[in-house]
Amino acid sequence: MDSASPEGIQIVRENIRKINPKAIVVDGASPIKVDKPELIDGKRCLIVEDGPTLTHGEMKIGAGTIAARKFSASKEVDARPYLVGKLQKTYRIYPNIGRILPAMGYGEQQLRDLEATINNADYDTVIIGTQSI
Repeated sequence: MDSASPEGIQIVRENIRKINPKAIVVDGASPIKVDKPELIDGKRCLIVEDGPTLTHGEMKIGAGTIAARKFSASKEVDARPYLVGKLQKTYRIYPNIGRILPAMGYGEQQLRDLEATINNADYDTVIIGTQSI
């Protein structure tokens, strides 16, 4: 609720009522906190989000993107030109991921591909919006 507009929240509530008027709705907020907001403010940020959330979950943004916007990143860097290894295949299968870099698992090869992609990219700051990697 802390990242949606009041109008958007109202639309969700109305849709819930249409589908299940007896549903109990619990409002919740997930406030975004960062260790060093000064590393985001005015910076070009490469954003790493939870891969399955972006792919199978089809979410367009996550905590990292919200942090970039909340703390005034000057640019959300597009990861696509810098992709390495299996991340290239991930974008072919899920082209709607957009510019965000998905952390697609934590196996040795997946971590190497993620690391190489991050090392290839041109950014000031990396925002990690996923579990520890």
